[in-house]
Amino acid sequence: MRSLATDGSVLALVTIVAGPVWIATMAFAARWRGWGVRDYLALVVPRRSEIAFGFACMAALLIAFDLLTLAAGRDVVPAFMFESYKTARASGSLVPFLIAVVIIGPVTEEVVFRGFLFRGLSESFLGVVGTLVATSAAWAALHVQYDWMTIAQIFLIGLLLGWLRWASSSTLLTIMLHVLANFAACIQAAIKVEWMS
Repeated sequence: MRSLATDGSVLALVTIVAGPVWIATMAFAARWRGWGVRDYLALVVPRRSEIAFGFACMAALLIAFDLLTLAAGRDVVPAFMFESYKTARASGSLVPFLIAVVIIGPVTEEVVFRGFLFRGLSESFLGVVGTLVATSAAWAALHVQYDWMTIAQIFLIGLLLGWLRWASSSTLLTIMLHVLANFAACIQAAIKVEWMS
């Protein structure tokens, strides 16, 4: 069971199948409440200045996390990511794995957390600040495959993404930034698997 949990081909299959189902469910729920899907999920194109600012913030945060991880004497590539990449490569499913991790996973998670949940919760008693914390905590808790330090970093990334979602009113911006973060993680895993192991 443990080896199945880090099997990159299984991760790819589950993500590719489940992602569109989650997105369709969120779209259906928005329509059921009488909203346009694009409006409810904030699927609007951000301004260029918002994209540039978001990319700068995400890059700075990812670099800071890598430096802190190295300073703590830990590996920048989490064991789960290393094993998943390695097993996907060994099974010939590296392309579906990369599509799942770099595209489908980020799109799905952002639609759910910074799109659907953010919209509903921010208009509740939680307000924007409570929603930023709640959605970031829920999103971080989804990543149980990692250790506490990585989950804490994911929580902080969630706060950044949530704040940018609020400031820009665009979930498309957070999708782009989440794709960037996962792409960087895949590059690091590829370097470790292909050239350092």
